Amino acid sequence: MLHEAIKESEIAKSKAVTRDCYYLLAAYYFQLNQPSKAYEFSRLYNVLSDSILNESKAKRIGELKIDYEIEREVIERKYEFEKQLIEANYQQEKETILYITLIVILLILVLIFFIWKEGEKAKRKASELSHKIKEESNKHKIEQLIKDQEIDKIR
Repeated sequence: MLHEAIKESEIAKSKAVTRDCYYLLAAYYFQLNQPSKAYEFSRLYNVLSDSILNESKAKRIGELKIDYEIEREVIERKYEFEKQLIEANYQQEKETILYITLIVILLILVLIFFIWKEGEKAKRKASELSHKIKEESNKHKIEQLIKDQEIDKIR
């Protein structure tokens, strides 16, 4: 009956059932005092147990690899996102500095323009004042000449 169960479990590809049947047959033949058959089924039991254990470990290793790959991917995406965020902030800071610099330059140019314009006004006023002083001086000279001529005429 166990031999039939082994055939059925092999067809169903149920290694655990086949392994358990080998164990029971090894115990059965040991009880019947047939050591060669007991040894053979015990050996098959051990081989299949090792195979099942290796498959289980391989499956666990595969699961761990998948977990590792997923975690690595999450970390890489997080790193890339943070890197892009830092780059965007850096770019924004550069633009802000550029705008501030342009505004400061524009203010300096406006200030220079107004200083220049005030200088021009001062020059124009100085020129007008100089011109008035010359006119006054010339007027005064003319008046002096007229007085001198009148004095000369009187003499």
